[in-house]
Amino acid sequence: MPYDKARSLQTTLVGWLQRTGSEYASAVGKRQMNTTHINQVPMLAAAMPSEIAWRVGEDNILHLPPGAFLDVDHDQLVFTGSLDRDVLPHWLQVHPSDGSVFGKPPIRGSHLLRVTATDQKVGGAFVEVLLEVE
Repeated sequence: MPYDKARSLQTTLVGWLQRTGSEYASAVGKRQMNTTHINQVPMLAAAMPSEIAWRVGEDNILHLPPGAFLDVDHDQLVFTGSLDRDVLPHWLQVHPSDGSVFGKPPIRGSHLLRVTATDQKVGGAFVEVLLEVE
């Protein structure tokens, strides 16, 4: 929204608050608009496989492709993960700075792996892949 339009809406709101006797009219009127930076949330920008296969009892790794997640503000991204919509088990880790996933699964099974990239402000994006452990 353009600044002048936002300012006009603020003025209209203050007028209405004053007419209705609201105690908030003065505070809303003094409110400054910060237009220097509006955070853009990260987004998934590269195709990822829908399924990956790992081996039981072996060290496995999943590297995210370069540029898999994009933050147009160039905020530093931090990566986390979950498995089957729960915390990661002790055998699985996500590297916080590059999103690589590594682990040594103890048993066979199918799992939903989610890798999330956040900009440590208000936004995040994620990718989910089926982790088939054979």
